[in-house]
Amino acid sequence: MTAIGRIGRTFGHGDRYTATPDAEINRCIKFGIIELINNIRSDNPDMGRTVGYECRHIKSAHANDAHMRVIRGEQQRAAAFVKKGRFRLYTRTLHQRQCFVQNPSLGDCKDDTFGHNGRALGAEGGKGNMADTFGIGVMDDQRVAQGIKVQAEHCRRNGAPVTARIVEAQLALMASDTMCGKRIVEWPGLPLEDAMPLRLAGGFHNLLLTGAESRLLPVYNGHITDQSDVDAIVVAVTTDHDQRLLPWLDGPPQTNEAGRSASFMAGLLWLADKTGPRFELNEIGASAGINTMMERYHYNLGGVEAGPAASPMRIKPEWRGPPPPSPKIEIVHISGCDQSPVDLSDPESALRVKSYVWPENSERLERMDAAISLAMQKRPELVKADALDWVLERLSSPQPAGITRVFNHSIVWQYIPADRRDAITAAIEAHGRNATAERPLAWMMLETNRETFRHELQIRYWPGPAQWHLLAEAQAHGAWVEWRAAQS
Repeated sequence: MTAIGRIGRTFGHGDRYTATPDAEINRCIKFGIIELINNIRSDNPDMGRTVGYECRHIKSAHANDAHMRVIRGEQQRAAAFVKKGRFRLYTRTLHQRQCFVQNPSLGDCKDDTFGHNGRALGAEGGKGNMADTFGIGVMDDQRVAQGIKVQAEHCRRNGAPVTARIVEAQLALMASDTMCGKRIVEWPGLPLEDAMPLRLAGGFHNLLLTGAESRLLPVYNGHITDQSDVDAIVVAVTTDHDQRLLPWLDGPPQTNEAGRSASFMAGLLWLADKTGPRFELNEIGASAGINTMMERYHYNLGGVEAGPAASPMRIKPEWRGPPPPSPKIEIVHISGCDQSPVDLSDPESALRVKSYVWPENSERLERMDAAISLAMQKRPELVKADALDWVLERLSSPQPAGITRVFNHSIVWQYIPADRRDAITAAIEAHGRNATAERPLAWMMLETNRETFRHELQIRYWPGPAQWHLLAEAQAHGAWVEWRAAQS
């Protein structure tokens, strides 16, 4: 598709839209679910308006006309795009600038946010700005080294200096004569989007946790902090454990965080007086099922307690704002699905999940141990299934009277393909229209707001008002919850 001339129309991105006036498009090509815009020019040097894209089929591109890519037979000078992410494209003074709006892979897999142009690289309140250092083309597949640097800096800014050193040592691995080093150098995808640096970091942590490598101990306990010393240890360890470490690069980290269930419990407490106090929970993208065991956890939410008092899992986030409601509730049934569920009752699988937790996060490690212990006693009810197929199956299953059927998910929605997200939304809303006071339906999510980069707890329920209720904002791993229900 060719389009020449001035545009003042609107590009859609999900349910949000952003206008793009005063820009001239010399060519616009329809490609999958996005439009690649070539040679954007602005007559207004201060325009700074943005266009958001989301795409899953494109690997890489540069705004610079000197960099060319052949993508599915189309050779284009694309302004800005990235696989599975959003870009903001700034049209300023006859040039294009590409900047990242979000890359959840930077965090402890599917967790944290990353931004430029005044937005912080880090989770807590916007400390610092990485734009000048790492602002352009970080996720290009030819810039593996720079991707490692960004990941290391992100770890440092999120209280994980040990993990940062382990990640940064992968730069030294690139110059080593190891299979892992060679694979890093020849990484075919996008190092940050693929969470490549965190894959191998999990492998090194696993060597420590299994007692297979004592040379890593002074690095992890903080006795060795000089990066050159860490580099030497990591290269030596990799040389000796190359074959064992190599498979850790095969797939992305898969972690699960019990702390997020604090938001879910607060949501159920709020929902109880709208639909009733008895719930059936259905978790989409449950991973290892840690939050699919939340009926066995004890919670202290701003002084409001819920769950069995004797539970070994103690969830007590820093609570900001007024406490949630305090009714007595009951979770009568809880289950979940995942495309690749992890069996925590299997010691090897459980240890692998634990290996991805940053070792500096002692509270998270303690929660992981408690979750593993509970899973050993009774496995969470998990099925291997596509999210849409499973939602449709659960919606069609009998619903007992007096029980609210809840679909819930955390930091997973963005990873479900757009067409399947739309189908899930349509299915839940259709069933919601037929819900009754005797058999209510609810949808509860803890997901990243792509505009504010905060994790938001939102609920919609049927029968009820046709709107989402913003109840809280929360830290990615549940360290704090800021209750906002009074404002929703």
